[in-house]
Amino acid sequence: DLYTYCDYYFGFGNEQINVQKGMVCPNKVPIGSLKLDFMLDRYQNYNKKENFDIVFLASYEENDTPYIKVKTYEKIINNLCSFKKNHPNLSVYYSDKKRDNLSRKYRLMIDQLNSSGIVCSSKKIDNSYEAILCSEVVLFYRTTIGLEALAMDKVVLNLNYDNDMFPMSQKDCYSVLKNSSYVEFENRLLSL
Repeated sequence: DLYTYCDYYFGFGNEQINVQKGMVCPNKVPIGSLKLDFMLDRYQNYNKKENFDIVFLASYEENDTPYIKVKTYEKIINNLCSFKKNHPNLSVYYSDKKRDNLSRKYRLMIDQLNSSGIVCSSKKIDNSYEAILCSEVVLFYRTTIGLEALAMDKVVLNLNYDNDMFPMSQKDCYSVLKNSSYVEFENRLLSL
């Protein structure tokens, strides 16, 4: 089953990987928890409350971590905003977890997204799973839910600008974009 198979290659975090004796492969990736089986059952008969052409699954951090690079994330946000400005007919949703303490830096990013015409919140969408189901194309940088979107039969594009997302390809291909240029971003999105 998908959940067990993913646990062999992915772990909730480095500490969790260390205690998963017998389920460790070389270079196991700490990526968080996969809730796909539960979520698929829950949303099997989901009725779309909204429709978006594109959803970006956020993985925002204030500072660099071993998995999130702030400069890379900023490049993705800039590309996304430019794309929306250049294609106002396409609807774009920024899906992020609920945050209590919004930093100034985060609020500025949300303002940038909003001023580009990107929807950053909706009372009709409760979580990233619903955002995926309401969208045609799913973009992600570093979040396991991007992999779950594949299993939900969505068109998915991993923005692997750092060339670090495993097991996604380290080469440009249909579902992976390594080149961070806006032209490449735009061309790939329009081809999906």
